[in-house]
Amino acid sequence: MRYRFLLCVAFGLMLTACANASSSDESSRSPEDLTARQKEILAAQDLPEDFAQLTPKQQNTITRIEVLLSALEEKYGEEFVYVRYVPAELMQGEELICYAKSTGRGGGKYLVTAKMRDGTLSDNYADFSVVDMAEDMIREKLDELIGAENYYLHISPIYCGIERAEVTEGDFQFQLGLENMIWMQTGEEHYNYERIDEIVREYAQFTFDHGITAQQRFEVFSALPEDEPAVWNHDAYERFYDAPEDLGYYTFNWLAHGRTKENVTVAPAIYIEEGLRRGIWDKRYLTSEEFMSGEAQPRLVPAVLENVTCHGETAFERVFVDQTTGDSYTFQEKADKGRLRFPAISRMAAFAGWEFYTNREDSFSWRKDGRKIGFRIEQVPFSRTINTHDLKYEYQAHLEIDGKPADDLLDGRAQILLHADNPGDIKRESFQLELNLTEKDVETLFGLRLIPDQAHWTGELTDAG
Repeated sequence: MRYRFLLCVAFGLMLTACANASSSDESSRSPEDLTARQKEILAAQDLPEDFAQLTPKQQNTITRIEVLLSALEEKYGEEFVYVRYVPAELMQGEELICYAKSTGRGGGKYLVTAKMRDGTLSDNYADFSVVDMAEDMIREKLDELIGAENYYLHISPIYCGIERAEVTEGDFQFQLGLENMIWMQTGEEHYNYERIDEIVREYAQFTFDHGITAQQRFEVFSALPEDEPAVWNHDAYERFYDAPEDLGYYTFNWLAHGRTKENVTVAPAIYIEEGLRRGIWDKRYLTSEEFMSGEAQPRLVPAVLENVTCHGETAFERVFVDQTTGDSYTFQEKADKGRLRFPAISRMAAFAGWEFYTNREDSFSWRKDGRKIGFRIEQVPFSRTINTHDLKYEYQAHLEIDGKPADDLLDGRAQILLHADNPGDIKRESFQLELNLTEKDVETLFGLRLIPDQAHWTGELTDAG
């Protein structure tokens, strides 16, 4: 038995006396002087429960254990349970390992280390006892908002700069940092943004009012797995995030500056799995009032726009929306055997009177009324894909207007992704163009205004003039 071995080692070593922590006549205590707890500890180690039958070293050890446990109980007003004792000869001072009866061991999470140095007691119980208090409050609030049967909660402390005695009326003064994962089920087949938004903002108000600085993530499911993972490891994440019931998430992160509620900001994020929508706010950081009041609302940006028209005709069937800004679009087209032909982009340009002009391995362009816009291809250092046998080489596309470099006129970017067996292979069996353009870029290049209808996943091209 490991604990028996450790205790026997402790009993077999002479301890140095701590003047302010034990009386001079402890070694002469009679059997009746032992507490019930001391007797239980001795019995668990197959040692005599009669103080007189213990060696002087064992007498000193069992006395010190009781002194330290009693000091903790007097300090916190709670009962503590013995786990292990390390005598002073093994370290700079003695140490006691225990846990509060109210918390249990928690798989080792709630073990307390108490140290005695020159008669002064120090311990780490205040740290996680504060976290325990916050967790109890958070669970009570989530029970109210969601229902105890509808969520799993995993709390990871980030920092604790406040002692339990300093927490008054449940205010942690923004000196407690937590990373909370709240996995909730809605019972609904689709992501109900309005309902989830209401829950998150009310919960945010709660954490703000109680001064809890936290990174909060609500992972939304139509239904949760029946059993909560005992260990939050890769398997648990894989089992949850790969589940078809996962509908998306809503996160927010409080950023506090000092102990007051002034100058507290929040960074929210929303992702809806169904349809691949992401929430975009006008500002990266919102004030607490903007966020909790609902004054600031995100745009739910779709992943793509489809069937974008111009004068009633289809200009292009699909363009990808940049879900960071919401106003930038990525055109993706493929070509074979080194011929840079891009019919979708050319069709869009044709509506503004631009004619596809160049179709070479190192450039492509359009012309109109004696003017010319195009892209020149330049090979850049290649990189390997995950499969070391499948090399991927990148080529940068540089904008030129009337034969002059004009990259600085684009807010977006352009690149050619080519796949070949060797970087010098000019045949380029297959490649893909990624042309990332903002709404302003479309107007700069082709004189067209792209008017997105993101609510319906479509849009329209009109003449800029």
